[in-house]
Amino acid sequence: MDHPFLYYFLDGTVFYAGILLVLTGGLGLACMPGRAARFILSSLIILGLILAVISATPLPLWLYLIWSGYILTALMLLNRTKTAKRSKAIISIVAGTITAALGLYEISFARIPNVIIEEEQTIYVLGDSVSAGMGNIEQCWPSIFAEITDTRVVNLAQAGAKVDEAIKQAQEINKSHALVIVEIGGNDLLSKTDANIFDHEFKQLISSLASDGHRILIFELPLFPFRNAYGITQRQTVSKYNTAMLPKRIFAGVLRTQGATLDGVHLSQKGHRLMAETIAEVIHAAN
Repeated sequence: MDHPFLYYFLDGTVFYAGILLVLTGGLGLACMPGRAARFILSSLIILGLILAVISATPLPLWLYLIWSGYILTALMLLNRTKTAKRSKAIISIVAGTITAALGLYEISFARIPNVIIEEEQTIYVLGDSVSAGMGNIEQCWPSIFAEITDTRVVNLAQAGAKVDEAIKQAQEINKSHALVIVEIGGNDLLSKTDANIFDHEFKQLISSLASDGHRILIFELPLFPFRNAYGITQRQTVSKYNTAMLPKRIFAGVLRTQGATLDGVHLSQKGHRLMAETIAEVIHAAN
């Protein structure tokens, strides 16, 4: 986590960069440039595909396969001298439309939710060391959040926790219809918990919270390359239970801030303050 470039994978920037390269290369090829230009533009398209695929953006595998297959086929046809100009224009338009649609679809997950907390409603935080703190931290973000928003927050997070421990944390919630913030999964990701186990346990956790009538705000996990399955599980769960999700770009943005972490992952005191202020912009008191 020491290399700054890694954060551009974690927050989704690399995916959008890949989309932009594919669009740029495709538009250029449609203009039928010379051989050298075609080589450069084709290379941009291939690089864009690679960046998008390894960005770990949690889109379904079938969607990646269909998109990649069409783009590579289009690339081959656009580079053929025998392909008619009209055909090249149509191929380019279709490829650009599909690629742009893919980017716009992902942008829909980047929206910051607006979570309303009712008067005297308790907030519970389930999570790991990001919320529980590590080292000589005076205050973790849940307690700072409670101070700056004048709300009651019960922090059940534990350092080192995985999703199975979060299930146990949830059993300590002693109020009904609370607002529950779920910041969990980082340790599962780092320790390479089997994706099927993560899927089962995460869905079990959210299902139990939803069945108890709680409203839920989930921290979307910033993902490493080829670890899409964790994010797919989160998005499927959010869709099924209609919960709010804090986009990974927000989480990664805090981690990327100078001086916000102790080691690239665990928040410093500055990081906890920034996280609290960030969450305070998401959760609002009812009027």
